[in-house]
Amino acid sequence: MAKNTCLDCKYYRPKKREIDGVEAICDGVYVPKEKVIEHHCTKNPTVFTTWWEENNQKRREDITEIPSCLELNDHLAKLDKMIRLSQDLLKNLDKK
Repeated sequence: MAKNTCLDCKYYRPKKREIDGVEAICDGVYVPKEKVIEHHCTKNPTVFTTWWEENNQKRREDITEIPSCLELNDHLAKLDKMIRLSQDLLKNLDKK
């Protein structure tokens, strides 16, 4: 089973670029101004920053610490429930 990390949390927000107004480069010519919002956590930003500093160079298999505040996003929570239910079914079938 795959390890869940901060990147699988429903509060994780990936890096994105937003248009923040326009800038005139000459008469009648405007270009959009971009601002970059770095990836972050909306629930526990300090926990995410600490976790990222420790694990940003590791492969998913090598990450040992899973934050206690982790809440899986909707589709991963459903997948995790489906996996647990199927494991229970297999255990019941093995008993018979």
